[in-house]
Amino acid sequence: MPSTLAQFRTRISQALLDTSNVSFAIAAIDEALQTALDDYSQAAPFSNEALLTLPGAGRTIALDSITGLLAVTQIWWPYDSLKDDDVNDAANLVDGFVLRFDDARPAVQLKIRSGSGAPVLNDEIYVWYTKPHTIQNLASSAITTVVATHETGLVTGASGYAALARAIDITETYNQRRAQAEIESWGLRQLATFRAWLAIVHTAAPVGRTKVFGTGWQLDKWDK
Repeated sequence: MPSTLAQFRTRISQALLDTSNVSFAIAAIDEALQTALDDYSQAAPFSNEALLTLPGAGRTIALDSITGLLAVTQIWWPYDSLKDDDVNDAANLVDGFVLRFDDARPAVQLKIRSGSGAPVLNDEIYVWYTKPHTIQNLASSAITTVVATHETGLVTGASGYAALARAIDITETYNQRRAQAEIESWGLRQLATFRAWLAIVHTAAPVGRTKVFGTGWQLDKWDK
């Protein structure tokens, strides 16, 4: 079962040898965990999908309804929610797409197979996309989306970030220079391990089945 914020706090505090949170405040641990989670989301974002009913016609489609959108990995149009995936896959006319953000509002421009028209009002499209991961109760999130076998990696990263923050906090404290150096060194080692692990996770992360730009746009006379 995925871990909640409370369970992550316990594991991170144990990694820091501070289960009573004397040296590492809960707020500092939460911030360190959020930073590690953001890194994880960049390396292996959460994959999700959505069925959209178009409010208008055209090949440019607003995706405002998708919260936290990072990237689009695949789109099917036309789509019929009453038919199975094999039928919809065979009917798909989208050869590629471009995702743009205008004033932080996402929209995707479709490259439709030549001679196939364009989406119209009330058409359905199916979108596969990525978004940041969440941890239940961290930043008021409702669920944990982190892969269970990846939780230890997040604990490593969060403990590293927490250690570096602690090292900064005691830098100017009298007679604490040696302790500061040891904590900083340990934190850097944790983060080195974390980043090496993220590189592996990123390589193994699933990718979309459709090329984002499809076969590309034809060059006109100004591009040749």
